[in-house]
Amino acid sequence: MLLRGFASATLAFALGAGCATGGDLDHENAGPSGRSGASGRGGSGAKAGAASGGVGGASGSGGNYATADGAPTGGSAGSGGVDAAAGGTSSAGSAGAGGGGGIDAGVGGTSTAGAGGSAGTGGAAGTGGTGGAVGTGGAAGAAGTTGKGGAAGTTGTGGTVGSAGAGGASGTGGNAGGAGALGTAGTGGVDAGSDGCISTTEVCNGRDDDCDGTPDDVANPSADCAPRFAAATNVASWQCTSGACAIASCSAGFANCDATASNGCETNTNSDPAHCGNCTTVCSGTTPNCTGGSCTGGSAPTCSPAGFVICDTFEDGVADGWSVNGGTWSVISDGSFVYRGAGGIAYRVSNLADQTVEAKMKIVQFGGTSGSYRAGIVARYTDSSNFYSLQIDPTGNLRVLKGTSTIAGCSDLPSGLSPVTGTWTTLKLSVSGPATDVHIVSSIDGAPKHSCTLTSGGLVSGSAGLTTVGANTQAEFDNFGVWSP
Repeated sequence: MLLRGFASATLAFALGAGCATGGDLDHENAGPSGRSGASGRGGSGAKAGAASGGVGGASGSGGNYATADGAPTGGSAGSGGVDAAAGGTSSAGSAGAGGGGGIDAGVGGTSTAGAGGSAGTGGAAGTGGTGGAVGTGGAAGAAGTTGKGGAAGTTGTGGTVGSAGAGGASGTGGNAGGAGALGTAGTGGVDAGSDGCISTTEVCNGRDDDCDGTPDDVANPSADCAPRFAAATNVASWQCTSGACAIASCSAGFANCDATASNGCETNTNSDPAHCGNCTTVCSGTTPNCTGGSCTGGSAPTCSPAGFVICDTFEDGVADGWSVNGGTWSVISDGSFVYRGAGGIAYRVSNLADQTVEAKMKIVQFGGTSGSYRAGIVARYTDSSNFYSLQIDPTGNLRVLKGTSTIAGCSDLPSGLSPVTGTWTTLKLSVSGPATDVHIVSSIDGAPKHSCTLTSGGLVSGSAGLTTVGANTQAEFDNFGVWSP
């Protein structure tokens, strides 16, 4: 019995360095317990940055058997794998294998199985990859091109609306480009009309400025012409004749005897003995004198210029050589002697072809207000229906007539008289040319008025005279003169 116990103790001592099986003999005098085996070290985790998790540590080896007085302890679990590096996907480490069982305990020791290794700790989740930078927004769309102005003659076309700017190419998250600005509307061109005429204010220049088809139909000739002739004096009104400004009428007591517009109505016919009452009457005598438009003192005036075929101032108080066709005619005194007519025609017998007739006239009254009541001078008179005349009607219009008809091209014109009645004025009418080419020219107080041509049915020759038309129409005449080239 003693020998057997000794042998067992010797064997336990010899195997104390880590036998894999724990002892279970129960001896009376057991030695101290065996020292527990060191824990088995877990396997290292996967290296940082690996895409998969670290593999779990391999199983720890079992601790050596315990000393005689110690219980063998199982190996500790292997540690988990290290976390993966940022950006890697970490898988959990495999569990460490359990430690091997302790070596048999020494004599008297209790042998305990080594504990299984703890599961390896899973690697930490890889940090997410950094997002792409936000794309820069597309540039704003360019402004629309300014609309082109309309060409002359048409209404200007509005500028084209600018197209919307294209959105910027998408960087990630880029904003869309802004809309293009609207194009500025084009300025409209001046309307040139279908015939290309560009309308402006009508002025006296021989052109159709206002595009109405009629040249020189100036609304207010005086407003247009007067500023052009600042030195012209004593002008009552202006007219536009053949594309040029001309004096239409003079202030009372003045006349344009030199037929020049630039100096206006330069002659005082109330006091000038060389132009007494009109541009052609010259007072004669030793001390010629003109008062109120009539020669006083000295001898009777003479007609001027030279070459008059007929000249009658009625200063002898009689109407010698005159014939009458209707109405009442007589020489009366009105400051000087004058020839008054009331209805009908009075004429001096002659048979002149080309002739110029001139006389002073003052309308006393009209028998009515229509154009049927008139008074004036006559040329190429043959009978009560065939003659040319220059007459003034109640509206103040100056009219050239053949018999009672207006002649084409010689439209009625304003006489400029104000008032029409009670005002002395000088009329002149020139008629020349054959029956197929009768040229007619008129003037009042030296201002040109009509100029027209009759190409058919013209009167060839006749007498010169005076006329008052319409019952109760009365007029006075003085300084009657006729000359023929």
